Amino acid sequence: MNNKKTKLLILTGATAIGKSGLAVSIAKQTNASIIGCDSMQIYRRMNIGTGKISKEEMLGVPHYMIDIVEPSENYSVSDYVKSSEKIIGEIAKNQNILIVGGTGLYISSLIQGYNLAAVPQNPKLREEYQAIIDTLGGEHLYKILLEKDPTIANKIYPADTKRVIRALEIFEFSGSTKSQKATEDVETVLDKYDILQIVLDCDREILYKKINARVDEMIKDGLEKEVYSLKEYKDCQSMKAIGYRQFIEYFDGLISREDCINKIKQHSRNYAKRQLTYFRHMTSPNKQFIDVSKSEKVLEMAQKHLLY
Repeated sequence: MNNKKTKLLILTGATAIGKSGLAVSIAKQTNASIIGCDSMQIYRRMNIGTGKISKEEMLGVPHYMIDIVEPSENYSVSDYVKSSEKIIGEIAKNQNILIVGGTGLYISSLIQGYNLAAVPQNPKLREEYQAIIDTLGGEHLYKILLEKDPTIANKIYPADTKRVIRALEIFEFSGSTKSQKATEDVETVLDKYDILQIVLDCDREILYKKINARVDEMIKDGLEKEVYSLKEYKDCQSMKAIGYRQFIEYFDGLISREDCINKIKQHSRNYAKRQLTYFRHMTSPNKQFIDVSKSEKVLEMAQKHLLY
C-alpha cells in the first residue's frame, strides 16, 4: 500500500488581493489544476460581482468548483467538502492540486472537518425568524424546526426561541440537520494530504484602495445589468452575496444608486477585514502569511512544496 501523502497547496487571502492571477501562474509552472474555494463563484451567471476568473484568464489551466449550481439552488459547506475531496481523489494521480479562494469556512472544513461552532450567525435570517415569532408566535417557528429536524426539536423547549433559531440557522447554512451533523463522523484530510497554506497579505490601506477600485471596475463592466438579470432569485441564498444584495435593495427602491455602490465598497472592505481575521485564527498544519507583492517568493514556495 502506498502511504505517501498527496501534496496540496492552498492559496487564500482577502477579496481583491490578487489570488486568481497568481494562482494561474503557479499552476502553469507546477502542472497543477485549480479547485475553487469561493462560496459565491459556485453559482452560474454570477460572474462580475463575484470576481470570477474568465476562460481567457485561466490560460488553459483546469478549474473546478466554479459554475456548478444555479442561483436558485442552496449549496452547503458539507456539499463543498464532499465534492472537492472527490475531485482531489480523481486528479491527484496526474496533476498537482492548488485550492484557491477566500471562503475560510470552506478551507477549514476541508482541512479539519466540518465544525458546527464555525457556522456564522445570519442576521437577515434571524430577523426573518423573529418576524415569524412576532406575527405567528414561537410555537409556529418551533413547528418549522420540528418538520426539518425532529430529533433536535424534541430536545428543545418550544419556548426556547433562541435555541430554535440557532438550530434553523444551522440547517439553512449547512443543508443538513443539526442532529445529523452533530453525530456525523467527518473524515479529516490531514492524514491524507501534505498541506501548505499560503495566505496572501497586504497593507490594509492598499487593500482597501484595491477593493474600491475593483468595485468601480465591476460597475463599469456591467454589475448592475448582471444583478438585474438575476433579480428573480432575490430571495435565494445566492443573492446574499455582496454586490448582489445591495443592487436588489436599489431595485426595490430601498436605497439610492449612489448609496448602493458605497455600501458595496463598505461591505467589501468589512468582509476583507473579517477574512484576514479568520485566517489569522485558523488552525492549519503549515500556514504562511506572505505579502502579495512578493509573488516570486510565493512561486518559489509553491514549486518547492509541489515539485520536490
